[in-house]
Amino acid sequence: MLKKILLGLFAFLAVIFVVFYFASKPTATEDGAYIPSPFALKLATSSTTDYDHTQYDNPHKGNKKVLMVCTEERYMTMANGKKFSTGNHPVEMLLPTLHLKNAGFDIDIITPSGKSAKIEMWAMPEEDKAIKAIYEEYKDELENPGSLKTFVQTSMHDSTDYVAVFIPGGHGAMLGLPENKDLSKLIQWSHDQDMHMLAICHGPAALLAANLEEEEAYLYEGYKIAAFPDAVDAQGPSIGYTPGAMPWIYGERLNNLGVTIVNKNADATVYKDRKLITGASPSAANEFGKPADISGVVVNSKGEEITKFESYHQGMGAFDLTPKVNEKYTVKITKPVGVEQTFDVPKAKENGVILGISKTTKTHIYANIQATEDREMFIITRIRD
Repeated sequence: MLKKILLGLFAFLAVIFVVFYFASKPTATEDGAYIPSPFALKLATSSTTDYDHTQYDNPHKGNKKVLMVCTEERYMTMANGKKFSTGNHPVEMLLPTLHLKNAGFDIDIITPSGKSAKIEMWAMPEEDKAIKAIYEEYKDELENPGSLKTFVQTSMHDSTDYVAVFIPGGHGAMLGLPENKDLSKLIQWSHDQDMHMLAICHGPAALLAANLEEEEAYLYEGYKIAAFPDAVDAQGPSIGYTPGAMPWIYGERLNNLGVTIVNKNADATVYKDRKLITGASPSAANEFGKPADISGVVVNSKGEEITKFESYHQGMGAFDLTPKVNEKYTVKITKPVGVEQTFDVPKAKENGVILGISKTTKTHIYANIQATEDREMFIITRIRD
């Protein structure tokens, strides 16, 4: 009797082992690559998200936008030579986009050379109507994005269109972006312009591009971030998420440059350090995309209030100020309460020209030009098909 029980138990365990073995093997695709196993997809993806449909009381009503930098590379060659079919993660890309749109910001999408953005469609939450709708809205632009190289070469330094750069996650963020010289220039430019940088999950790997000029100190040295942990990536082959070990370890490289990753798990951690906002995984995408509102006043050297302002999203915002020469202006935060630190507005130049876009329609662009003295000027426009 005992022998029969043991044989039955052995047979049961053998069946379980066989089922797990095949369920945890990465799935081969027609192009010779692999996507995660059924078991890994069950653990790591969902048919819906936790998008909470937040509506914002003070949405942005201007023309400021967010520049999303996507990968154009599909395949990651693993340490064993097998190819992982990856790209940008749809939840990490589209859920924050929903919040940004609701907060009044449009999104411009670019890839390194203008080739189509690659997306991990096997992670698409097929039963989430909001995610599917925003994907359809941006599908054409994802298939026909702008070119990072062209933007950097032709219009970046004169652009006043953007309040933030957004690098979505997915293992594809580790392909072609960390070593891209144009991305290096974009990161430095956005930092010089005091813009926000948003990166989620594997997105922070692309921030390694900020260190391509190795003779200079790393731009984010001393920063703390949330990111997908190296230790969790190392577990990928054991559940069939990836067809082999990672070809390189991005978190370790960031650590070596003086960056601290605050989370140990692939969880919902979101972290803000100065103008750098990061999230740990798809589980963080909803909170990562939501705002951290601030408001305040601008005062002159006499302490007189010149103007008020409120942020639109994640602390991002803008205000109009016509400065006087030799006058000092200071920003004071009134919300959230208890912020005692003040911020000096950059000193106004005595001579110069300001160009701003006040309104755009399908047929017209309305520009405001202000100068400190009368002069002849020319405006050259470029249209991208």
